[in-house]
Amino acid sequence: MCRFEPTGAESRLHLRAQFASQAKPVSLPGTDQRKKPRHPAWNHAFSEPLAERAYQAYVTEMQLPGLVFLLICLTFAALPWVLKAPGECNSSLWDCDVRFWGLSAIVPLLTGFWAAVFQSRRADKRYTPEEHNRLLFCALVTWSSGIAFKGLLKELSTVTLTNRSFDHETVAWSFDEFAPRIFCSFIFNMIICHNDKLFFWFNVVYALMSLPSLLPYTVYHQGLPHVVNIASGVSLVRMHLYSLSIPVSIFIGMTVDKHRRHNFIALRKLVQRRCMYQTAAARMQPKRHLHELDALTGSAEPLVECYESVTVMFCTFTKESVARIPDPAELRKLMGRIYMVFDELVRHHRLAKVEHVCSDYVVCSTELKVGPDHAAEVSAELDALALVALARQMLHTLKTHFSPCGNSLDVKIGIHRGPLAGGIAGKSLRFFRIFGDTVNTAARVCQAAPKG
Repeated sequence: MCRFEPTGAESRLHLRAQFASQAKPVSLPGTDQRKKPRHPAWNHAFSEPLAERAYQAYVTEMQLPGLVFLLICLTFAALPWVLKAPGECNSSLWDCDVRFWGLSAIVPLLTGFWAAVFQSRRADKRYTPEEHNRLLFCALVTWSSGIAFKGLLKELSTVTLTNRSFDHETVAWSFDEFAPRIFCSFIFNMIICHNDKLFFWFNVVYALMSLPSLLPYTVYHQGLPHVVNIASGVSLVRMHLYSLSIPVSIFIGMTVDKHRRHNFIALRKLVQRRCMYQTAAARMQPKRHLHELDALTGSAEPLVECYESVTVMFCTFTKESVARIPDPAELRKLMGRIYMVFDELVRHHRLAKVEHVCSDYVVCSTELKVGPDHAAEVSAELDALALVALARQMLHTLKTHFSPCGNSLDVKIGIHRGPLAGGIAGKSLRFFRIFGDTVNTAARVCQAAPKG
């Protein structure tokens, strides 16, 4: 069975496919009319925990490289704030009010710190989606808090009060402060929208951080009261645009998450289908050919492999025993149960089953498993002994388990070793077949052998 194990760094990449072969079909809330959704109407979380965790791992793996790049860009984008502050403080930050330049210097440092944290977690095998979501929430809140309070602290600083003119624009709602806030509202909501709880709490915290910038304040400078942070004109328009941007960004984040979940469902179905194809192909040909399936499917040339020496065993049911069971359905059921037992015996001896056609069952030595390039490494004596032991167990199984049930089937077995060729040909029902005098000789030995 095709299965993906959720261990290590590979789990973050393939956990989205872990439930492809074992989970029930997943549907978005609202598509299943038999059950009431357990989540709010604005959320699109999967109802199955395994599917939801696989989706979180999928988003984590896809999000990490872009998130690191974004944080690095934000770090360099905030550097002009630090370079601009000395010019407005008479070229000396130490003689300037720390409220004027403090957050402008701290924000790029914290952003660079979070970029280094996420970069180090990319190679950590123990990094889980839950840990990623917690770190992501802390990083976005940290950067958003710096953007939210930087302009307000500048407005309350002594530098701004000293340089204030009659038509002074509110620093908290200047374009240099307004643009980063809009950026945070839209970009960060699209980053964190994959997790319903973090998506909700980030917007709550972000809205609360914006409230202090909406209020006027009375401060004293040189003994005189000053009313600051009064938005008017363009600043008032920017304030209303920012208030409107929060619900718009929430709606965009929900839309992005909805489409991403639909794409994830389509990817899950694709993984399911490919898993079934690989499982079916592994039953028709050696597993070492699975990586060549795409090339073999589109190629009209047959695949041919030549072996210098392979041990072949033919097992066939006698015509007399088959004729004793007149009902075809009962005969196929009995032969099916016998073939299932034979398959387990072949797997136990680590041999290579070639096919079973009608009443013929064909097994070869392990050269067919490893391929012609490594056939010389196989011990011919051990394989021959294993085939003889397999033949004895087959006969013993038929006598002890199937003969007492009433209708029984007698078998004849023939073994021969020699050169042969194997391969795949045709465009449909492309099974692996073996050809050559060795195969014909083993079949004739089987026909001439006594039953049992």
